[in-house]
Amino acid sequence: MSAANWAMSLTDPQAEARTISQVMREWARDDFNAAVNWVNSQPPGPSYDAAAAALAFSMAANNPQDAIAWAGNIADPTARTNALQRISREVMWRDPTNGMSILQASGVPANLIPPPGQRRGR
Repeated sequence: MSAANWAMSLTDPQAEARTISQVMREWARDDFNAAVNWVNSQPPGPSYDAAAAALAFSMAANNPQDAIAWAGNIADPTARTNALQRISREVMWRDPTNGMSILQASGVPANLIPPPGQRRGR
């Protein structure tokens, strides 16, 4: 929690978002429930959006439906779209056979779902 709180104190918005993302990915891996609780305690805004996006991506491989739900909580439309695209790439890479139906059933717009076999990544 202290690393996340420190990240929130950075004055450069881009550095803050990057640092929060890195902290959240590691924290979610080590103590998922604590990371979720911390994100839920944050006020709406860019910091929350960055944390929610990182948390969503960290769960995309094992729980794409919840990852998509978390991404749906991101207020900034560009950040939300970026998170959904990143999750979609991860899901399609991990499950090219069923990924499309998983994403569609979770409400991901078709234009954000890459074709099977597209390279995974940011």
